[in-house]
Amino acid sequence: MFANALELLYDILREPTQTMYRLTHIPLRSEALIVFLLTAVISGLSTLSGIVHAPAALLVPAVILSALGLCFGAAFLHLAAVLLGGDGDVRGLLQALPFASFPQCFIALLPLLQFLPQSVATPLISFLGMLLGLWSFYLVLLALQQNYRLSIPRSLLATILPGLAFFLYFILLFVIMTGIAAQIISAPSDLLQNMPRMPGVGF
Repeated sequence: MFANALELLYDILREPTQTMYRLTHIPLRSEALIVFLLTAVISGLSTLSGIVHAPAALLVPAVILSALGLCFGAAFLHLAAVLLGGDGDVRGLLQALPFASFPQCFIALLPLLQFLPQSVATPLISFLGMLLGLWSFYLVLLALQQNYRLSIPRSLLATILPGLAFFLYFILLFVIMTGIAAQIISAPSDLLQNMPRMPGVGF
């Protein structure tokens, strides 16, 4: 299983489209689990290394949070893909996303390049981080395309829709809460203005 998972990671570099088709249409749950755990553990260790005296036990909740993020992310992407006319099973997407997220391992290891002179390390880390992030994003697009038979533009829209929906939701929530706060603040002044005035007493 582990050797097969490594072979699939190599195949993604060599033939990303064909490999994503295999990942979304052939049961490879064990391989997907191995790649997910590798990504979560390496990313978690990189995060904890930046925290002074962080206990290793924090790695367990970090992996759990990664699993929740994977499940929620797959659910939102599945809903967006279906709304855009896609036809596919969320289980195929759940198999493909760990492989699409694997470049995060290398992003997490980029701080190791800080042994280089700062004038070299800073732009190099930024460039490689952007490159790996774009590669991971492209693999997510391929996963949506192969799993739901969507075009690349529709796959791109499916990745944008969940974030756009959350953004609009928080904007709407902010407007509603601002309106409620304004009503609460203005209520006492309205009450004072409407109070009957006592003779000889002014407000």
